[in-house]
Amino acid sequence: MSPDTVSALGPVFRSDRKASYLTVSLLVMSFLFAGCLQTREDQKEQEEKQVIRKEVSTLQQSTADTSSRFQDLEDEVRKVNGRVEVLEAKFQQQSVKLDKSHTAADAKTKETDQAFREEFTKISASLAQVIEKMSVLQTQVDELKKTQQARAEAETAKAQSAEKNPLAAAQEHFNKKKWKEAILSYEHYRAQNPNGRSFCSATYKIGLSFQEMGNHEDAKSFFEEVIAKCPKTDDAAKAEARLKKMKK
Repeated sequence: MSPDTVSALGPVFRSDRKASYLTVSLLVMSFLFAGCLQTREDQKEQEEKQVIRKEVSTLQQSTADTSSRFQDLEDEVRKVNGRVEVLEAKFQQQSVKLDKSHTAADAKTKETDQAFREEFTKISASLAQVIEKMSVLQTQVDELKKTQQARAEAETAKAQSAEKNPLAAAQEHFNKKKWKEAILSYEHYRAQNPNGRSFCSATYKIGLSFQEMGNHEDAKSFFEEVIAKCPKTDDAAKAEARLKKMKK
């Protein structure tokens, strides 16, 4: 190429060179900017990854803690379930024992109730018999009272009769061997009838009553009185015979 041509083309070359410089500069700047952008994006990405890693690590730790707690809870639940099962077994045993106790108690209650009813029936029957016997006894007591009253009235009548006729009462006592009553009644007659026809007989029988009682001294005195006051009588002869036997 000629110098003129070069000279003529100089501005062009210079213009193209500037453009090339500019282009290269732009390319370098673009590259640098892109590199900077990529570096920033990589750094941001790295930071985000670190954040994510931390979050993941935290989440894993939290998950591990949760799993550990859950495991502990499961262990506690198993323990509680075991205790519950033991308690249920004990409760079941106690329930069985209580059922048996209730059954035995019911049987005992029924047995006791049956025994009580039987005993009550026996007592009721015995009570009815006792009431019946008491009724019979009451009838007998009433009859006895009537009999005693009748006897008392009879005794009163006899006493009144004996008061009026002591000799008859004395004879009745003597015949029944009621020696004391006979002596008193004969003495009563003698006091009322010192000159009565039966005075000697009453005196002799008083002596005889004393002799029957074993009181020989009093008997002797009355025998002697009969002999003294009633000589030559059958009563005096009997009194002498009694005295003779007593002296032997």
